[in-house]
Amino acid sequence: MVAVDRELRAYFSKNNSLADSDLDETVRVFSSRSVKRAYDALFHAIALKQLINRFANVDMRTVAPDARSKWLSMVREQAVAFARETELLRRDLQPIFFAGAESNVAEELTIASDADLAVAVEKLHKLALANNDAVRTAFTISSRSNAGALRSTFWRLSANAQALAQRIERYGR
Repeated sequence: MVAVDRELRAYFSKNNSLADSDLDETVRVFSSRSVKRAYDALFHAIALKQLINRFANVDMRTVAPDARSKWLSMVREQAVAFARETELLRRDLQPIFFAGAESNVAEELTIASDADLAVAVEKLHKLALANNDAVRTAFTISSRSNAGALRSTFWRLSANAQALAQRIERYGR
């Protein structure tokens, strides 16, 4: 049983008239989808970090304008994909775990240079790792199953991650 099984069953029982076998399947499908979305968001954060690290020793302001444009386009593409997956995950989880919760973003990170961009991407990567871990431990069956991080930090950290990805996407425009 997943760590958040009780909450999922209560939510889906209240909102649907499901037989027990259908409820089991609904919980399983929802849990799998949540883990996949968190992993997909992490994948985009990893790809973004790799893009930044691949050109860490290159002053991107000195490369040909079309090469810089292509690089920024790839950065934006990964940031948009990360923000989209995070938004979908937050939308799925909010009515069950965070009903009425505000989406307050705690920190604003200014991205005014390529160096700031690298710092922002590193921060996004760390947030994505934390969010993925919170979702994975809440929605998978393992010896580490635990809903604590999901309940205590996921909502705030995922809001910060989504806002940061949106700022990364706007960099250089």
